Amino acid sequence: MNIYQIIIRILISGGVLLSLYTGAFDYATALAVLSIIYFFSYIILPKGKNSKYLFLIIDTIFISIAVYLTGNAYLALFVIPLFSEFVKDIKDIGYFLLLSASPLMLSLYVSNFSELTIIPILFAGLAGIYGLYKTFIEKDSHYKELKQEMENLYIKNISFQEKIEQLDRKEQLYQSLKKLRDNRFPLKIWIYDLNEIMGTDGVVFFDFTEHKCYSTGKVECNKNILKYIQEPVQKISGQEINEETGFPHIAASFIDINGEPVGALVFFSSLKDINLNDIEFIREQLILYFLENSGKEISEKDSGIASGREEKAEGD
Repeated sequence: MNIYQIIIRILISGGVLLSLYTGAFDYATALAVLSIIYFFSYIILPKGKNSKYLFLIIDTIFISIAVYLTGNAYLALFVIPLFSEFVKDIKDIGYFLLLSASPLMLSLYVSNFSELTIIPILFAGLAGIYGLYKTFIEKDSHYKELKQEMENLYIKNISFQEKIEQLDRKEQLYQSLKKLRDNRFPLKIWIYDLNEIMGTDGVVFFDFTEHKCYSTGKVECNKNILKYIQEPVQKISGQEINEETGFPHIAASFIDINGEPVGALVFFSSLKDINLNDIEFIREQLILYFLENSGKEISEKDSGIASGREEKAEGD
């Protein structure tokens, strides 16, 4: 229940009761009782979506009776605050003006058309409410535009942040791959660093030349994954291997030299998607790595670095 509308009815009924003390009226008692009934009827009657139309009829009838019985033409001005419920729609405004004409005409009648100032006062009040409503609408629209702009800025900020993170990851990958190529680290050691940079749950590298498989993180070497790799760089999702490994996000890459496969790199992630652009970048650098080290034995230079988990791969 709208407290503002209750206050309006209190003021209307109270104003009518107050007008009874300005003179002796034949129907003062009846009008006083009617004022009380009018107020409590608004409290008691159920409210609905369209109840304001019914209550406006009751309001205008009560105000018209009060104007007629008291002869107080200015009681008609009590229709002004009622306009607040009808100011939002042009049809509602027309409905309000039609009904409010009744107490206005009665007020002019009982005053023998001597209180013509009621008309400009009434319409000035209605215009003031309408103007106030339009001001709030404009401010609300302005605030909505500001809110939309802030949301757009927030989205752009997230987008920029993601781009910064991508560039930072690319830089880390570049430095790590450069170190791998320059120092000729064994891949079974380097995949630990790769797994950390990519933020994945695990990385598996299949070395076809040595017939070995290296894994890190939460994953194990699983040769079944190889039959799902059909492209140089691809994502694998919604396949049996996803259910088998428990990872919904899998990205893989074949490493080949002149069309001859030398290895396969597979990334596993349980939460976030894996960026294929990063995988493509890693693939290109690994091809250079294998070209630079082709025909050479790769030695582990730093004995203090822990080796990766290593398994003998079956077949090629």
